[in-house]
Amino acid sequence: MVHVLLAPSSTWSNTVGDSVNLASRLEERTKNHPYKILINDRIYEQVKDEFVCVLLGEEYVKGKTQAVRVYGVPDPPE
Repeated sequence: MVHVLLAPSSTWSNTVGDSVNLASRLEERTKNHPYKILINDRIYEQVKDEFVCVLLGEEYVKGKTQAVRVYGVPDPPE
């Protein structure tokens, strides 16, 4: 059996790393918001028809040169 290991391209690595970094930064901010889930506009566009989302505004996060539009996802009603 032959196994081939390929290193991911630097573009792929940067994209994944950037996404993971942003997710981590937003998760840190849940401590300052009443929402347990915070998402950016890219994720909002994917879930807006499935979940209620509240625009919280634009915030600067470490590692980004531009502000990120942040949405909160409220807990579902009981």
